[in-house]
Amino acid sequence: MKHLYSIIFFLIFTIFSFANTLGFEKNIGQIVNQNNKQNTSILYTLKLDGFNVNLNKEGFNYDFYEDENGVLKTHRIEFRFKNYNPNFKIIQSNQIDYFENYILKSEDFTINFYQKIIYKNFYQNIDLEFYVNLDSNKPFEYNFVLHPGSNINDIQFDIKGVKEKLRANQLDIKLRFGNLVESLPKSWIEHNNKSENISVEYCYHQNSNIGLQTNQNITNKKVVIDPLPIRKWGSYLSKYYFNGYPTDNHFMSIDRVKFHGNEF
Repeated sequence: MKHLYSIIFFLIFTIFSFANTLGFEKNIGQIVNQNNKQNTSILYTLKLDGFNVNLNKEGFNYDFYEDENGVLKTHRIEFRFKNYNPNFKIIQSNQIDYFENYILKSEDFTINFYQKIIYKNFYQNIDLEFYVNLDSNKPFEYNFVLHPGSNINDIQFDIKGVKEKLRANQLDIKLRFGNLVESLPKSWIEHNNKSENISVEYCYHQNSNIGLQTNQNITNKKVVIDPLPIRKWGSYLSKYYFNGYPTDNHFMSIDRVKFHGNEF
């Protein structure tokens, strides 16, 4: 009976622990494509209700999922940045106190999770930051951090898999199910002990790439531009995804879990 209570406690503890393990999962070979082959193009993945966010060398993409009458439908859209620095540095930040083990050909690997990933010097003197937000309405966000000597016009991207519409300083993206809206609600200049709000807008360049612009002088200043992606939900599939496949219970897909030195 004591052993049974221990198992029940562990399962309850595990379920509540997973609620606090939201983070970018580093790809060390465990992520596969639709052909069950290792997908090495993905560097990190963030698994959320109804969609995943995948970070890659060109930017990131969203994989949306929808359950329609028992049929799983998907929609991928890709944010591909142009003329970025191919030698940018990846910085992993805010590692969470949780990991998963991945077993391949009898070899055991540790998968770590992070709440923030930084593409350092993604453009010259510009960092691209991805981070987890604990607000369930906007669990994923990203920032551009412009350091002195940067050029805001360097930031250019296009969106594959859908045709966006730019209106009222918002990118309206029509999905197969629902909509995704990206706006620029807040940007600011960072001074020594204070910040100064500024206006930044989306724009189209002559080459049709999407970019950013501002009428304010930001030369040789540190500027943070904070796009806000919000999915306007219809219905969504309330499941976790492991290796791209849905599972009702996320922890059932884990080979072995270790909490604070205790392995189960």
